[in-house]
Amino acid sequence: MNRIPAFSAPQARVGLAALAFVILASAALAGASSTLTKFTIDNLVTLELPPDARGKPGQGIDSIIGSIKGKGFTCEYDLGVYSNHLTGIEGSSEQVLTISGRPARLVEAPPDFDGLHIADIEKTLLGPRLFTISCKSGDKDARDAVRTMLRSARLLSKG
Repeated sequence: MNRIPAFSAPQARVGLAALAFVILASAALAGASSTLTKFTIDNLVTLELPPDARGKPGQGIDSIIGSIKGKGFTCEYDLGVYSNHLTGIEGSSEQVLTISGRPARLVEAPPDFDGLHIADIEKTLLGPRLFTISCKSGDKDARDAVRTMLRSARLLSKG
């Protein structure tokens, strides 16, 4: 008959404490890796970026421009009156939707393009400001992350 070795109370407490630490640390790391980061563009547009993505704002001649890069994808955005409408892209399909009360379009084109265009964000003397983001992704996981990010777009009210 095999006997199970006996542990003293202090050994058992140390073992349980170590096990609890490993479980809590694993849960914290898993939670941290799935946390989205809010990225705000000119206090008008927000996007929820994947955990590994970083946004880099810039200033164009007549618009706010910048890039967002993450694992397997790169996006370029433009917030201005002359932003690309994402029309006429060969082989593309689009989904018309409303984001924060404004007309918008999600555009997809094989093999690796996804974009979002939001019209009439705010009125200016030159005409309505538009928002366009165009993304290229390298694989299915990256493309899924991009599509989730694009669908997270929201407009902030000026106020």
